[in-house]
Amino acid sequence: MDGSSAESANLQGGCQYEKTFAEAEAICYDNGMRLCSEAEINSDVACGSGCGFDGQQVWVAEPLYHFGLTASDYCSTESVSDDQCLEAVKYLRGTDYGFEVGSWSGKDEGKPPGCSWHGPPNYRVVYNTNLDDIATAHGFNNGEFTPVCTGAAIPVAAHLGIPASDYCSTADVSIESCLQAGRNILPDGAEPDDPTLNYGTWPDVPHGCSMNMSNYRIVYNTNSEALNNGNFQPICTGTMIQPVAHLGVLGSDYCSTADVSIQDCLHAGHNLLPEGAEQADQTLFITTEAKTVPQGCSMDTSNYRILYSSNPNARNDGRYQPICTGSGIVPVSAHLDTQALDHCSSAPVPIESCLQAVRDLAPPGQEQVPLTSGSSTNKPPGCSMETETHTAHFNTANSGHNDGTFTLVCGDASSVQEEVDAMQEVIEDLVGRVEALEDHI
Repeated sequence: MDGSSAESANLQGGCQYEKTFAEAEAICYDNGMRLCSEAEINSDVACGSGCGFDGQQVWVAEPLYHFGLTASDYCSTESVSDDQCLEAVKYLRGTDYGFEVGSWSGKDEGKPPGCSWHGPPNYRVVYNTNLDDIATAHGFNNGEFTPVCTGAAIPVAAHLGIPASDYCSTADVSIESCLQAGRNILPDGAEPDDPTLNYGTWPDVPHGCSMNMSNYRIVYNTNSEALNNGNFQPICTGTMIQPVAHLGVLGSDYCSTADVSIQDCLHAGHNLLPEGAEQADQTLFITTEAKTVPQGCSMDTSNYRILYSSNPNARNDGRYQPICTGSGIVPVSAHLDTQALDHCSSAPVPIESCLQAVRDLAPPGQEQVPLTSGSSTNKPPGCSMETETHTAHFNTANSGHNDGTFTLVCGDASSVQEEVDAMQEVIEDLVGRVEALEDHI
């Protein structure tokens, strides 16, 4: 049971062939033994035990322990306890080593929390009793120790997120899995300057797990308000999820679908860059105060910078193109009504679709941006096109009157009732004008 010897031919019932894993375990148990570990098989402890198995494939025990990632402070499972530490290393290496127990903290003392093994040249087993939950307080691996962990290693499925982003399309990698995930996805030929996990609090490193692309150092930042300075690439769980997005109407403040979230904004924007476009700054510009950047996610068409504005009162100055969910702009079914009317003979066009409808209806090559919106007395209520300039307007004042220079932009009625309601408004408007003329006469 201690791994110092092995039997094959002398088992009850003699040599055992063509057994399942469960059957092999039961045979060993019935003989007061256990299956050999992979390390014990590799140490040749079972060689010459009979039955001609030396050159055959044999079952090995499911691992009780495993070596974690060299230079890491964490296990993918749990660290081996202090009373099992020396036994676990013997199980994994097949030999005894010197054992040291103590409490160490900081990188100067260089020992990770829990059980670890130091390989050549000094070969020793260490148990660090400093298991503080606070990452900055417990022991730090100086890069020379390998953690000793329970059970079988749990693989970490991860990917590199969008360069310069602060967000993952999936979930963030935990601090415990950060170094292992980063090592798994290092670019071919990349070698980190330092193999350990660098964790701390910085203002210009993305929150969570990331890779410094200038030296391939794996980093974990605990500052939730930090913004990527462009040198880091987030490390994220699973497989990257590609956002489905499109560029909305140039100069618009609205999407015909839904807004792209701040988490997906940079990713979506990078996917939508025109061929050959070069960005002076690849990071996401986040603003709460800009007055000329539309609310939500957008692209500056003058330099291809991706932006996210949380200012609900901002209005597009014409340079920006909203980034919207879905595969494309949803068409607006609209038409130009009779010039100089105040009300549509069909359904009105909402402000969200006004600029798109006007641009669709303007003569080719004469589309204008942006949308002019607000309260006005000389424009018809709702969406209209200035007849000479083909600019889009949206009047929020229901009492506004067309001075004759605007043409209403109206939606195609989707039901008979909408047509009736729209026509009723036209009739009421005409009655009002007749009454006004009668009073004037």
